[in-house]
Order: sequence, then C-alpha cells, then structure tokens
Amino acid sequence: MDPVYDQVFNNLYEFRSNRDDPNRPETFETERVPPDEAARAVRDTIDEADRGLGALEGLRLRSDARYFLLVNLTEMVVRPVQLRTGEQPFAGPSAELESVLLGDVKLLVSDAARRHMDRQASLARVRPPDREISGHSVVEALAANWTRLKLNSYRIWGEQ
Repeated sequence: MDPVYDQVFNNLYEFRSNRDDPNRPETFETERVPPDEAARAVRDTIDEADRGLGALEGLRLRSDARYFLLVNLTEMVVRPVQLRTGEQPFAGPSAELESVLLGDVKLLVSDAARRHMDRQASLARVRPPDREISGHSVVEALAANWTRLKLNSYRIWGEQ
C-alpha cells in the first residue's frame, strides 16, 4: 500500500471514530464534527478484534481494512438500528447489537486472516510475508460469509 494512502486511512479512522490525536491535521479537528458515539462503539469492536488477531496470529488489520469496517458498520448497521423506531423485526434471536456486532467482526477478521495467509503462502518464494490484512481480504470475507452474519437477524438489508 502506498504510505500516503496508509496515512490518509489512518487519519480518517481516527477522525471518524472521534479519537483524540494531537497530530491530527487541521481538517480533522473534532470541533468541526460533533462526537459520534456509534462510530466510537464500532471502533472499539474493530480494535478488540484487531488485538485478538494480533495476539493469536501475529497479524493486524491494515488501515484501509479498519476504515472499511468502521464506515460500513457504522453507516450500514449501527446508525440504521439506532434511528429505527418501533420494535425491531428480528428474524432470529434478539441479542444485544454490540455482542452480535463483535461476533460478526471476529468472524470476518478471522476469515480475512485465513485468506490473507493463504495468499501470503503462495507468494512466499517471491517476497517476505505481509503481516497486515488488507481491505480486499475483508471484502472477500464479507462476501463469503454473508449468510453466516448474525447481523442479518436485524433485517436491515431486506434479506429474509
């Protein structure tokens, strides 16, 4: 990954989850955007899954993978659930969103790690292994595990 894009994704990740960073560029000042508790909660979930990945596999999510998860989970899951009025139309057991979210993030990160390691094994003769999982691997894991996501029980996307 181009180091400049890596820094851009890191800045966006910090900004979107409203974490304080004294080195944040002026365009990412927190005073310009109100605190976003949804993004903070999602970031905590992503960071927990990332720490687990590091402890078990010695891998970590690359900045684009973290930002992909942050934006999509905040805007396509947590915010719609928060904004919905009335009773939730659960298709399955109604568990706390945070618990369901963490389980699904761990599923995606684990599968992305497996895909990443398979790809690295095939490249081992050409270059040293990359210890960071890309957004591409996360997208592949999402597509492959779509029907296994417990978030589908919230019926956010019209799936039955």
